[in-house]
Amino acid sequence: MITIDGSYGEGGGSIIRLALPLSYHTKKPVTIFNIRAKRRNPGLQTQHLIGIRLFHQLVGGKLEGDKKRSTKIVYYPPEDKKPLNTDLRTKIETAGNIGLVIQILQNTCFSLKQDFNVSITGGATHGKWAPTMEYLQEVTFPFLEHLGVKIKAKIEKYGFYPKGGAKVFIEFKPVLKKNSVLELLDENLEIKKVNIISIESLSLAQHRVAERQLKAAEKILSSKGIEISKTESMSVKTLSPGSSILVYSVIPGSYFIGTDNLGEKGVRAETIGEKPAKHFLELVDWKVTIDEYLSDQIILPAVFSGTKVKVRVPVFTKHAQTNAWLIEKFLPNTLIRFEKEDNGGLLIIN
Repeated sequence: MITIDGSYGEGGGSIIRLALPLSYHTKKPVTIFNIRAKRRNPGLQTQHLIGIRLFHQLVGGKLEGDKKRSTKIVYYPPEDKKPLNTDLRTKIETAGNIGLVIQILQNTCFSLKQDFNVSITGGATHGKWAPTMEYLQEVTFPFLEHLGVKIKAKIEKYGFYPKGGAKVFIEFKPVLKKNSVLELLDENLEIKKVNIISIESLSLAQHRVAERQLKAAEKILSSKGIEISKTESMSVKTLSPGSSILVYSVIPGSYFIGTDNLGEKGVRAETIGEKPAKHFLELVDWKVTIDEYLSDQIILPAVFSGTKVKVRVPVFTKHAQTNAWLIEKFLPNTLIRFEKEDNGGLLIIN
């Protein structure tokens, strides 16, 4: 039995989203205690429970403690690594973030040999402290394909806090690659083109929020000689008002960089659009090949796929440090380190 203190380091839900797939992958049972102990609302919340139960529904085993506000869970993986259910369905009654709900599944996918899918009704496609669905579609999923898993998401309805109400269908296709190498280290990297996706709820369309976000980001980027390659401005029907903008540039084999931002009540659309554009330019100046948000998400998939990764990142985030600590509890021979440079540093996974 591996015992994990859920309050260690970053101390959030990501410990659960990594520990259970690690338990399944290594066939080592796990106890996680002090779950989210330092958070304002400690213990398991709805989005954590949904993810845990989808994981359990997919691969089986014995799960204890999966209750709202529970601060301890125990999981015993099954002996036979065969998905018990490849057509998963769930409903999220809150505005729980869908990107975080499916993260446990995208981690588990690398240990499976069967395709599976999940239909999610309810929840949010956009939320604070979580990747937006556009970021996942345009940045995370393309990177994971290099590690051996194809993931596609179809958004039928969008959802913002506090009502959620989204509807999303996700397909997972393991095509595992073994013992490969992925190095993104071009010191002469020059990013000349960028894409922008700006979204608003229909209730904000009269104020042209998506357009204003987009134009503000374009102005910042163009002033520094960045060519706007593709833009998309969308008005979507949602239960709650909201907006979002993603600035990204992805060249497989060279770099995967995205920055996003959510609209806030009382904050001008122009300000919302400028923030990710400015951060994107910082990443360009630093010549990073992976943004800090993606760096958190790729460590476990890289380990599971047997891919040796060396990428240039702006920072070794607290999430990434916690993830590395957790992985080494199950797989002590795994090497995960960060080598500091003048701007950012190298994330090495071996």
